[in-house]
Parts: sequence; C-alpha cells; structure tokens
Amino acid sequence: MEHEMKIHFVHVSGKRMIAQGTDGLSRGQFTEGVMRGISMKSFIPLNENVCERHAGFKLWVKSWMPEEEAEWLKPEDWFVRGHNIVDGSGVDNGDGLMVPLYKKGLFIWTPPPAAAGVAIEELRKARHKHTDSTHLFVVPRLMAPHWRKHAWKVGDLIVELPAGHEAWPLNMHEPLTLIFVFPFIRYEPWELKRTPAFVGMGKRLSKMLKAGDSTTGFVLQQFWERARTLDDLSERMVRQLLRSQSGFEVPDSPTRKRRRV
Repeated sequence: MEHEMKIHFVHVSGKRMIAQGTDGLSRGQFTEGVMRGISMKSFIPLNENVCERHAGFKLWVKSWMPEEEAEWLKPEDWFVRGHNIVDGSGVDNGDGLMVPLYKKGLFIWTPPPAAAGVAIEELRKARHKHTDSTHLFVVPRLMAPHWRKHAWKVGDLIVELPAGHEAWPLNMHEPLTLIFVFPFIRYEPWELKRTPAFVGMGKRLSKMLKAGDSTTGFVLQQFWERARTLDDLSERMVRQLLRSQSGFEVPDSPTRKRRRV
C-alpha cells in the first residue's frame, strides 16, 4: 500500500523451480538455471501465449480442427471480432448513426497468462451477446486463480494438456488449459455444459491426454464435428444424446476397434 503496488503470488511447477535453479541453490549447486547466467525472465513467461511458447501447438489444433474459417484472435480482436463485430464495417440505421455489422465465427483465444483474466471476461460478454459463435480459449495454467472461476462459468468442456504431450513439451512445465465454448442449441437444456454427455467426454479426454493416448486427436476431431452439428438433429435425438454419458459414439479409429466415449 505504501508504494501503490499489487503483488501477485503465482504457483508454479516444482519442475520449473528445478530448471530455474532455485531448488539446487539451497543445496549449494551453482551450475543450474539462473546461476549459469540464464535470464530469470525466461522462467517467468507470464507475457507469452501458447503459440509464442511452442509453435507446434497450432499445428496440433489444425490436425483435429480442420476449419478454414477459424480465426486466431490477437489482443485487439478480443474487443471487436471476438464479439462478432466485423471490424471497419457498418450500416446507417436511418438516424444518421452507423451500426456495426455482426458475423458469427469460430474464434480461438490465446492470451498470455497475465492478460487471461481480461480476455476471458470479454469472452463471457461475447457469449451472452452472441450465442451463435464457437470459441476455444487456450492458456497456460500460470496465474490460474485470476481466470479459473470465469472458465468454469463459461466453458462447456474444459480439459488440460499435460506437459510432455506432443503439442506441449516437458519444458513447458505447467499444463495447458483448453476451454471449449459451443453455440447454444435450439432445444432444452440450451447450454451443453454439465450435460452427462459432455461430463463423460471431459473425463474420457482427460484420461487419454494424461496417458498420452495416440488416438486423442482422432477422438477430438469426431467430438468437435458432432458437437458443432447438434442443431441439425431432431429435438428427441439431441436430448437422448446429451442425457447419456456415452452419447458421443466414436467410429472406428485407424488403430483401435469401435468404442464409445
């Protein structure tokens, strides 16, 4: 209060502390991490998003989300395109005022941990104003207390990509959080979160990711396609699918027999 500062305590992985040299320093080891001359800033990536930290993540997403219309939002897009607003366009409302044009989309939010709280608040606003867009919010788990509460309120499905996955290597240390937000559907229960089918899928994907299952991408691809086309089904079929934990049936994968997830 005296210096008008706000200090945030950030929980980090023990493996990050070992790489940084904090753990070894207490035992008199001076050849690790910052003691070797490595910058302390390299161990505090609060200002780097997932793509800046590991370029392979974007390729992994494209492997199971073959959507040409997917838009990877920049920070300036959080307040415009993320709200379905087509930037630089508008129409006269008849009273001499310009009204922006709106267009639904598939938006991928990749904020750095330090700005994730602001980004997810904008996502929640956009979700309430325009319920026909799809969002994928991706952020490393650093500074999670600043955005986790919002995540559980807006996310239809939340899974974590552990460090050591092909799209998130071991030197990333903390897990990567993926928050899926799908459009509202025309039938009850309207929202997809907390339905047995989505709860079951979340548990299944979490187990597969932790186990390093090589068919996770295939399951994600099938789930993504079906969740995005629920409005094409009848009301009876939608309710029946969502009420069952095994509602999303995955067809034969290249390496495994037919199964239900």
